[in-house]
Amino acid sequence: MTQSKLLSLFNTIPRRASLTLLLSCVLVSGTVQAQRPESKAEAAATVGYSLIRTARSTDAKEMLVVSGGSWLKDRQLQHNVVLIQHPQGDLLLDTGLGRNVDTQVEEMSWIHRQLLAYADVHPLMDQLEASQYDFARLHAVIPTHMHWDHVSGLEDLPSIPVWVTTEEHDFAVKSGEAPAFLRSQFDSPAIQWDFLQLDSQPYEGFERSRDVFGDGTVIIVSLAGHTPGQVGVFLNLASGNRLFFIGDTTWTAEGVERKAPRPAMVQWLAGIDWDREQNQAHIERINALAAKDSKLTIVPAHDENVAARLVQFPEFAY
Repeated sequence: MTQSKLLSLFNTIPRRASLTLLLSCVLVSGTVQAQRPESKAEAAATVGYSLIRTARSTDAKEMLVVSGGSWLKDRQLQHNVVLIQHPQGDLLLDTGLGRNVDTQVEEMSWIHRQLLAYADVHPLMDQLEASQYDFARLHAVIPTHMHWDHVSGLEDLPSIPVWVTTEEHDFAVKSGEAPAFLRSQFDSPAIQWDFLQLDSQPYEGFERSRDVFGDGTVIIVSLAGHTPGQVGVFLNLASGNRLFFIGDTTWTAEGVERKAPRPAMVQWLAGIDWDREQNQAHIERINALAAKDSKLTIVPAHDENVAARLVQFPEFAY
C-alpha cells in the first residue's frame, strides 16, 4: 500500500479511534524495541568471572611446588574454582574440595594424606547456596582434569553436565590410582558425563580447541601432559582483559615465568605428571604467550598469589 493510500485510510477513521490506533502503534513499537536481541558486543559485556576458594593446602616450602623454589619461602597453595558468567549459561571450572572430601581422601595412604594435607575447607556448594545462586543458570562443570582436588565436589552437583575429554575420563576410570585419582569421587551413576570434543582448529598455538559459545569469549584448548586429557580455558572479556586458566600445568606463576616444572622429588613421591615432556612443552608455550600479550593473565589453579589479584566470589569482573 502506498503512503498516500495509507494516509487516506487513516483519515477515514474517527478522530478518537485514530488517536487510539496511533497510541497502540507507539506502544507496539516501543515493545518491539525493548525486546530486540542483544548484539554480540552487548552480550560480551555481560561475560565475567569470579574466583571461589574452597580450601588451602597446609604450609609447604616453595622448593616443593616448583623447581628452583626456595627452602626459606612458605607457600599455601589454594584449591580454587572459577565461575564464568555468560548470557547463554554459566560454567564452573573445577569443583575444588567438596562436602565429602574427608571421606574421599581415606583412599590415600597415610603418607600421601600428610603430603597433600588441606585446611579451611569451604565447599563450593555451601558458598553457592549461601549466596542464593540461581542454579538454573549453570550450563556445565568443566574439570580441567580429574585429579582428586579438582573433582571432589562433582557428587555435590549431580544434575549438572560434566564436560571432560574421553582421554581424561577413560584414564581416570581404567588406570587412575590414589593419590592422584580417587574413584569414590567420580563413580556415582548420578554424575552426568558429557564427553568434550575439541576441534582440530588451532588457537593461540594450541593444536585443538573449542569455542564454547561461538562468540570468542570462552575457548577450551588441550593441555594434555599433566594428565592425558587436561584442558585449559581462555576467557576473553569485553574490557580487553584476558585470562588463561591452565589447570595444573604448573602450580605457580613462577613455574611459567621460569619455564620450570614441578620438582622431580615430588614427581617420584606422587607421580604428579603423566607426561613430563609434553607438560614442559606446554609450559614453554604459555611462557611465550604471556610474554607477547600484556593483557593476558595466566592463572594456575592453585597459586595463592595470583588468586589474590583476581575478583573473589560473590563479586564478578567483566
